[in-house]
Amino acid sequence: MKCVSYARNRRLFTSVMRQFNQMVEGWREEGPIKLATNATITAMENAGIPKAEQAAIIEDRDIIMKYNTRLCVISEIFGPAITKLTMMLPTHRQFRQN
Repeated sequence: MKCVSYARNRRLFTSVMRQFNQMVEGWREEGPIKLATNATITAMENAGIPKAEQAAIIEDRDIIMKYNTRLCVISEIFGPAITKLTMMLPTHRQFRQN
């Protein structure tokens, strides 16, 4: 029974992560982020940076942005729950008194 539940939860998690990754990609390819990318590319071209180096810089920046976006969303979701939990836990001083 646990194997079935684990497999179902794993499929659900995979599906949710796929949707989340698509959402992050959509944010990265739209609006201000796209404008910033275009401005960065223009600045690199004006500075005479070779195309291969430009591509590597943009790729590195995209990886960093993806992870930062994920961390931001995760902290927004779990941050309040963690804060609430830590408020419920005894402080170090209270723990030592018991």
